[in-house]
Amino acid sequence: MLKISIIIPNYNMSSYIIDTLTSLENQSLDKKLYEVIIVDNNSTDNSYTLIDNFIKDKNNYHLISEKQQGPSFCRNLGIKLSKSDLIFFTDADCKVENNILEKIVIFFQDNKDISIVGGPVYHYHKDIINLAYHYFRFGFILDNKNKYVDYLTTSNLAFRKSIFYKENIFFNTDLPVDGAEDTFLCLKFREKNYSIINETTFKVYHIPFFTFFSSLEKTYKIAKNYSLIQFKIINEEIRILKKITMYLKLFSFPLTVSLMLLGIILFLFYLKKLIFFLPTFIIIFYAFFILFRAAKRYKDNLKKFNNKYLIIGFMFMLNIYERTVYFLFFYINLLKLHF
Repeated sequence: MLKISIIIPNYNMSSYIIDTLTSLENQSLDKKLYEVIIVDNNSTDNSYTLIDNFIKDKNNYHLISEKQQGPSFCRNLGIKLSKSDLIFFTDADCKVENNILEKIVIFFQDNKDISIVGGPVYHYHKDIINLAYHYFRFGFILDNKNKYVDYLTTSNLAFRKSIFYKENIFFNTDLPVDGAEDTFLCLKFREKNYSIINETTFKVYHIPFFTFFSSLEKTYKIAKNYSLIQFKIINEEIRILKKITMYLKLFSFPLTVSLMLLGIILFLFYLKKLIFFLPTFIIIFYAFFILFRAAKRYKDNLKKFNNKYLIIGFMFMLNIYERTVYFLFFYINLLKLHF
């Protein structure tokens, strides 16, 4: 009897998908106890052929196609076609540790009252740019030692299948852009008072190699997407964000950049008027305090690496860049709404 189904969306991941599937093939869990569902999403590279050749002699692997574009469509189709009571999501550019499926099955057996569990996504490449980008991108998981969290990423996230149908909650296919479907889904379940467990012993590794410019390109896309998605949440799904802390998290990006820009403008405008110097300094100090606090947290995790200050410096640059992009798109949409 199947214990767990693994669902992987694929779109043009020919460079990584075989590494992902190989890591799933080398699991400690008996192959008769798990199935792997790869949902191809109109790939234009040769990834479909690569997957098809890899799984042709493997009965527990299934390659299917989803014509509607977007990872939410793929994951929802995978849920529908899965045959086990447990579902594990990962991505087509990740490697999983060789006993992660066994750990997930045991976790759910030992914790009957828990329906959602996930874990961190670790760095695979260890050069300065990739370490910096990875900690910048996934630091919210790596730094989080709390057992209970509000959301995790579908690179490493497992569910009891029954809760999708019980609550009629699935991946949102109406988001304006791809990205943060997992955050949106987790917030929906949190609204229904489901606990999300952060199990730090569940390990997944992110494979892609980033150059300086590709990291900027990816950061731009993520910031733009998050801005549009968060704006949609504010505009249409405000009931999800009941707690004041969630409002603060939602507005932290545009607030930080707004304060920085306001502080700099005031400083330049009133440079010769000392009476305005103190409040201006406070505004600038507060904005940079938010950013440096994040950098300090990364520093504590990066002590084991050489060139840690260069890594932190690059992360800091990415942080400001992302917040600026987020800020611009957030307020552009706000202006469109009111004018």
